[in-house]
Amino acid sequence: MSMSDNVSDKYTVSDKMSNKVSNNVSDKILMCDNVSDNALKQLILSYIKTHSEINTTTAAGLIDRSPGTARRMLSRFVDEGLIISVGANRNRRYILPK
Repeated sequence: MSMSDNVSDKYTVSDKMSNKVSNNVSDKILMCDNVSDNALKQLILSYIKTHSEINTTTAAGLIDRSPGTARRMLSRFVDEGLIISVGANRNRRYILPK
């Protein structure tokens, strides 16, 4: 067996391990996405309790989602009566009801 065969075998094993690790990480991320709605809701509400308000940009960064997704979530929370929308358009912020 030559030196290049050993190197080739090591890379093959390494690639297989890399794929297995990558698949495991993807599975964990998918599991997080399945339970994320409630977790993201709690994260946003906790932020508002601590900072008294949140805007769409801050919410998007906080939950690591797009501003559009954050806006839809915040709008749903308003519809559910969990938060109140104050202001309009770019000046809109969300606070807890009194």
